[in-house]
Amino acid sequence: MAHPLTLDSVWLDKAKYDDAEKQYLCYLNRDQLAKAKASSQSSQSTSLVDKIAQARQQIKNSLQSGDAVTKSGSSSHDDAFQKKILQEHNEMKNTLQEVLAAMRKLEARLSELEKRCAAADKAPAKAAAAPPSQAKVAN
Repeated sequence: MAHPLTLDSVWLDKAKYDDAEKQYLCYLNRDQLAKAKASSQSSQSTSLVDKIAQARQQIKNSLQSGDAVTKSGSSSHDDAFQKKILQEHNEMKNTLQEVLAAMRKLEARLSELEKRCAAADKAPAKAAAAPPSQAKVAN
């Protein structure tokens, strides 16, 4: 006799049953889906129109305020800010020059130490290469 689960094909066709359930639920909710799509499209178009109007207003305001600034010249705040930035720039340049000078000194010192170490290493090597001759002592 065959096993009862071999006759049951529900789990083998699970994808087919899931698709059928999805179609049925869409059929039941078709009116609500249509209303939701219509409202989202209208709200998106309304919000897009509002965004465009706001952008236009901002452009107009910036152009009007830009004309006033160019007519009156730069403000004292801008001049003070520019002077502060230039002062900081000069201070940074000076600091950089000091750091570069210190690095050059360190490099020179390091190369001098390397030369000394190389010379010191060569001297013991020469002494080890030529051992002093010893006189034979006769007993």
